Amino acid sequence: GANAPQLVIVSGGATTPAPTKPSPTATKGGPTPTKPGPTPTKGGPTPTATNPAPTPPPSGCTATVLTKGPTLIYTGNNTQMRVFWQWTSNATFTVQWGTSTSYGASASVSAKDATNHLYQYDMGSLTPGAKYYYQVVTGSQCASGSFFAAPDAGASSVKFFSYGDTRTNGSTHNGLAGLVDAAFAADPSFQTLNLNVGDWVSGDSESAWTGEWFNTSYTNLRKQDANIADIGVRGNHESGATYWKRYWPEPFQSGGLYWSFDYGPMHVVMLDQYTSYTAGSPQYNWLKADLANSSKKWKIVVFHEPGWSAGGGHSNNTTVQSTLQPLFQQYGVALTLSGHNHYYARASVNGITELTVGGGGAPLYSPASGQPDIVTTYKGYSFGEFTISGNTLTARILSSSGSTVDSFTITK
Repeated sequence: GANAPQLVIVSGGATTPAPTKPSPTATKGGPTPTKPGPTPTKGGPTPTATNPAPTPPPSGCTATVLTKGPTLIYTGNNTQMRVFWQWTSNATFTVQWGTSTSYGASASVSAKDATNHLYQYDMGSLTPGAKYYYQVVTGSQCASGSFFAAPDAGASSVKFFSYGDTRTNGSTHNGLAGLVDAAFAADPSFQTLNLNVGDWVSGDSESAWTGEWFNTSYTNLRKQDANIADIGVRGNHESGATYWKRYWPEPFQSGGLYWSFDYGPMHVVMLDQYTSYTAGSPQYNWLKADLANSSKKWKIVVFHEPGWSAGGGHSNNTTVQSTLQPLFQQYGVALTLSGHNHYYARASVNGITELTVGGGGAPLYSPASGQPDIVTTYKGYSFGEFTISGNTLTARILSSSGSTVDSFTITK
């Protein structure tokens, strides 16, 4: 049945894109375990290693596949990381975390939603920028992952991903997630965030989330969720967002599904286009104050429907153009990230780079030619890698085969 026992090999650290080849930067940190665990891989408690080898569960702990999760959610606090999961019943879990697989910190967690068997816990007292390992354990069963705490507020460099419109074709999304997994295995400084631009699944239903996102066969996606914080915005297919809010409990502002956070040198705003954002609305007033109050050099705004895209599916959002764009210009926004159209497009409008990164798995649209302010387009499944270093942001857009289909830099 759907909840039959399964033995699945999972790891607390980054893994390699091909199981027969070790990661090129992996290190054999620490002593070899004297008792073989469920995985025969060497791993060591080396929190300073840049790419530690995969680590087995502790002796007596059997790796299991949770109903949903474990999923990492960044809360905006660089000394915390939220972990969320769902189980088949109400049980008592223990969350363990630390800078090695000896962990050291732990907490007992009961269901926060007993009806739906949902659990979450904010792992705290983290050192900004440090590598952490964690696991959630019930009885002799466990599921594990790893993450880097968010950077120090004074950090001048950071890396992250962005893509969305992952609905409908979960297997395509799972393939992209495999490339993301491989990217942060090869370069652990990418083990940070994916800024998701919405339309996560095809509808506001349990069957959509179970079939398109938390499908147990989507092992790459499960690994991504357990090892980087995949956070983002509501799309039109989330509709009332009953299930999105359930499975992605982000720290939203009251009255809407929008919020913002700092992450090293960048300030990220997550807008909700399905709560009013016209001039004078609560969300508009909040956005204006939020951008005005941020002194970060790199301001990035994420929302679902782009102001400038390449047609072929949905037209440009005129409210973004007339109402939000003036705020973006006034307060020095460097980059906007959107989806809605299922392809990649880059626009440049009054000095602001405006991207459509909607190639995450939804049925592809064909970009139209001759669209205003469009620099380039790509019809294909894709995701973006972004690197901020001091005064420069560098981006690469990668196809589902791993080839670079666009690259550019922004200087502030």
